[in-house]
Amino acid sequence: MRLEEEPLLSIIVPAYNEAENIPRLLERVHRALQGISYEIVIVDDGSPDGTSEIARGLAVSRGYPLRVLQRRGVRGKVSALLDGFKASRGVYVAFLDADLEWPPEAVRRMMDLAITEGYKVVVGYRRSDRRPFLRRVISWGARLLSKLGIPGVRGLRDPTSELLLARREVIEGARIKDWYIKPFLPVLAKVDRKDVGEVEIEQSSRVSGESKFRPFWILEYLVELEEVSGRVVLKFVFAASLGAFAANLVSPIIGIYSIFVSLGIRAALLFKIIGLAGILASEAISLLVKLLAMPSLGPLGWILAAFLETLTATILRSE
Repeated sequence: MRLEEEPLLSIIVPAYNEAENIPRLLERVHRALQGISYEIVIVDDGSPDGTSEIARGLAVSRGYPLRVLQRRGVRGKVSALLDGFKASRGVYVAFLDADLEWPPEAVRRMMDLAITEGYKVVVGYRRSDRRPFLRRVISWGARLLSKLGIPGVRGLRDPTSELLLARREVIEGARIKDWYIKPFLPVLAKVDRKDVGEVEIEQSSRVSGESKFRPFWILEYLVELEEVSGRVVLKFVFAASLGAFAANLVSPIIGIYSIFVSLGIRAALLFKIIGLAGILASEAISLLVKLLAMPSLGPLGWILAAFLETLTATILRSE
């Protein structure tokens, strides 16, 4: 395919210091997409290891339908995705990391599913997560919070996935900001669930290079989630915290009846969000766990209670 032709599929690949992975990535994409008109747009944030030069060289020597955007003085994965999207021309657009943790072959399966089933969006989810334990826990928490805050993504296995393929107009209609940690949450929150397909992916470990994960991204994700969800999660956390604080404050005076203080605050602030069933069930489970677990687990009992309370509210939340 000549680059001046409009391809069926554009693959956006943000890259920084991925010189070792780029040759493998391009070869695997090319093999997987035989018979499909496609283009690859690599967005390089000024890698000092020659990422851009290697990619351009392979475009010439192997004939890959490839363009490289070399950015100077600009960093950030999501802004790279957005710049790559603006430069792309495909009817469908897929986003793929250069580190090969997501297999390039998955893009072909996603493209086939989109065409055969008519899905506007196809998202990949992990069959098994091989990352370090702490990263898995953080990802689990991110998925739980997204489902609590955004009703439209509750049926998805992993709404925080960063492996996504979508029709161009869907991406154009989503308000993705360049500081978002999970850039496709606005896409999945906007599109009808019936228009979203899922593909199970066997995720690999990073082949080479270093992970870009930074702990402060957790805070940025929470801020993003509040924007995308319309402050639902913030309301739940605030109401739960205020109810617990007030109940603890009056407990020495009225004893076990302090539970009604907590219930009253939650009912006033959360009734429209999780309904009466959600309020009663989450409070009951939280109280039961505290009574049973506190003697043996101490403070961990409170953590367990908070976890089960949030999980219950998520399951019973009113649509």
